Amino acid sequence: MYILYLDESGNPDDPSDRHFVLGGAAVFERVAHFLTRSLDEVQAKHLPGLEPIDFHAAEIRSGRGFWRGIEKEKREAILGDVT
Repeated sequence: MYILYLDESGNPDDPSDRHFVLGGAAVFERVAHFLTRSLDEVQAKHLPGLEPIDFHAAEIRSGRGFWRGIEKEKREAILGDVT
């Protein structure tokens, strides 16, 4: 069995959004465990001791929300490790 993750960006009902993008990734069910473990290791390396966080590239790149107080170089290193 494969697990499918889909995510969208943009709003098709908003005329100010020039693009609406739907992207996804499908992984074999046994691979999901290893992907999760890898992301947990990235968090433990860069942000130890915190509850699990979401890695959303747009927020990390722009420094919004949780990422506001984290310096740009560290955010870029995290993105590099995540990808």
